[in-house]
Amino acid sequence: MDNDVYPRRKRQAWYWIFLVPALIAFLLFKWLPLRASLLKSFPKGNLFTRPEFLGLANHKNIFLQNPLFWKYFRNSLFLSTLTILITVLLSLFITILSNYPNSTSLSRPRFELRSSG
Repeated sequence: MDNDVYPRRKRQAWYWIFLVPALIAFLLFKWLPLRASLLKSFPKGNLFTRPEFLGLANHKNIFLQNPLFWKYFRNSLFLSTLTILITVLLSLFITILSNYPNSTSLSRPRFELRSSG
């Protein structure tokens, strides 16, 4: 039984060795900035005065009383959709072109790379 447990624990140790750097990077570059910006969105104040806690009043002001927010939101949504659409269509086009064996422009470097190995 001990012979069966030891290799499994050793394998699990290797999983953690590879997983910990990714978890640290996620914590430092995703979770902590997200948490800090969320906490900074609730109080009212600046660097020179003591912050006054407003709760959701800041968000209520942005969503319900600021007409520019929805304009900016639509613009961001449009640009994100356009970027994703162009990227997918362009990569699909390049993939289709590279699969034709008689096309000269995109398939030639692929065949040269295959034969040079």
